[in-house]
Amino acid sequence: MKQRKKRIRNLQGKLKKYKDKEFSTGIFLKIIIYPTKWSSLESDWVEKLDKNDADCRIIAEILVFSKIHPEDDIYFITADNTPYFLAKDLGINTIYWTDEEFKEIFERDESNIKKPKILTDLIIHFENGEKETSITSKIDFPSLETFMDQEFPEISEFKNQEEYALNNEDLTLNQIEKEGLEITNILNSFFFKDYEQFRTEVENYYNDLKEYKKYKEIKFCLSNTGNKPYNNVTIQIFTPLEKGFDIKSKNEIEKPERPKFERRFQFQLSPTLMSRSIHYLREYNIKYIVPKKSEERERNDLWDFGYTIKKIQHNITLNLYSIMIKFPDDFKTKKIYFSCGFVHDEEGKTKNQKLKLNIEI
Repeated sequence: MKQRKKRIRNLQGKLKKYKDKEFSTGIFLKIIIYPTKWSSLESDWVEKLDKNDADCRIIAEILVFSKIHPEDDIYFITADNTPYFLAKDLGINTIYWTDEEFKEIFERDESNIKKPKILTDLIIHFENGEKETSITSKIDFPSLETFMDQEFPEISEFKNQEEYALNNEDLTLNQIEKEGLEITNILNSFFFKDYEQFRTEVENYYNDLKEYKKYKEIKFCLSNTGNKPYNNVTIQIFTPLEKGFDIKSKNEIEKPERPKFERRFQFQLSPTLMSRSIHYLREYNIKYIVPKKSEERERNDLWDFGYTIKKIQHNITLNLYSIMIKFPDDFKTKKIYFSCGFVHDEEGKTKNQKLKLNIEI
């Protein structure tokens, strides 16, 4: 219970319900929520106890309580070797509860206990089908000039091509002849960009693409290995990331569009096609819980995202929406852990699972 403050509060609330409750004649459960002051201990106790150790603080409580209630028979029950021998050395009646002689007393009667149903049939995994995968953080990007030569080899020829612009929509054939323009020149000026405009677009494309490459796509899948479908499944995923990292859903990041020589003409989407696309989205099975930074810490940030699945049939695998992880220029992270929690609409159906992403630098 040390790791989660919320769990500690919940535990304290449950224990308070049983405070001073009589289980049978002469036997009470005494609960002390807050430890005693270390200064109230006897000197021979302090010599053997470390106030920074949790087990020692528990034993200190027992010693103080025993001193205040000398008439009571007090027993310390534990399954931990270290506090067991330390308590016995200090004269406390100590029971190691897994010993055979106490087995009948402490063994839990599970005959009437209803075990929670666990979603063991649902498994979230990476695209490779495993709960562990690797990804490289390298960005091999050429210089701008090399990039232009590789991706746009025609640009050098395009630079030398003379371009004409039609500024007058009422240009007549006589004027065209007077200016000495040919029909091909006129068509080129209408359909193609000039060199400077196109080069600027290529430079912007290069910079945008370089930034886009800092994001790496991670694909998740959900498999139902059972023999029945599940309805209304929610998956919540948490991951602590080093400062400078970023997570976005894939639809938040668009790959830069490669510039074209030709001018772009806008065409209106017909109402029929628009209605079909909207209808398709309404019927889609999976909804995305967009990534967000839920907690800022001293050394890292806690991110969370997730999915809601309306229905997943048995013996089937669903491809979930990808996430995009941006790597900062400098980082030390070697592994990224994802903690996945499942919730089902039927009461008691929960499950936790972990995924590991190895980073190759």
